[in-house]
Amino acid sequence: MAIEAAIEVAIEVAIEAAIEAAIEAAIEAASEAAIEAAIEAAIEAAIEATTKATPAMRRTP
Repeated sequence: MAIEAAIEVAIEVAIEAAIEAAIEAAIEAASEAAIEAAIEAAIEAAIEATTKATPAMRRTP
């Protein structure tokens, strides 16, 4: 009985740890993807703004 209970507890702890690790990994991956997407969007917006502003600057006396 004691051995069975110990095995059950060990399995529960291992499952819980695996779930926590999977959740952490998913959050980290999502965070990294979100940061990369935000940086990419900011760069694209800056390039677009610069491209649009350049001809106007040339026309300014």
